[in-house]
Amino acid sequence: MQAHLADRYPDSAATLTSLWRRYQLEYTWRATCQETYEPFEAITRKALCHVLAECSETFEAKDINDLMQNYETLGMYPHELTHLT
Repeated sequence: MQAHLADRYPDSAATLTSLWRRYQLEYTWRATCQETYEPFEAITRKALCHVLAECSETFEAKDINDLMQNYETLGMYPHELTHLT
């Protein structure tokens, strides 16, 4: 995802990627602890919006939708393929 973020936010893509994942995990953990259900896509979107706002990056709904579309089509890391065969 860092490459996709770098297209829009070249100076902060690494930080955005790291924080996005952190908030994604934190929101998932909170939902689990509170015994509430929220679709992972919604959690992922919420985490992305949070990190962009926190880092004072400007964004529009189209930016979020494009990044979420990229997220849904992520490939696997090559080393992960060996664990599936």
